[in-house]
Amino acid sequence: IVGADLKNARLNRANMEGVDLGGSKMNNAALVETKLNGANLRRTDLGNADMSKADLSNANLSGSRLWETNLSQANLSGADLTGSDLSQAIGYKP
Repeated sequence: IVGADLKNARLNRANMEGVDLGGSKMNNAALVETKLNGANLRRTDLGNADMSKADLSNANLSGSRLWETNLSQANLSGADLTGSDLSQAIGYKP
């Protein structure tokens, strides 16, 4: 699903472990409690998405746009955030 257009998608509580969504457009998506552990989200637009309580452990988020993304209580352990734009991300604590 590389480069998918999932803008405004409602994927709350979905199991998307290990999925390859690199370069996708997922801005404004609802991803509350979604399992994205080990997923490739490299260079993905997640601006203004709701990823609260999502499992992003060991996910590749390098170069992604996470501007104003809700990351409250998200599991980011082992996630690669190199070069990501986390401007005004909600709940993100480096």
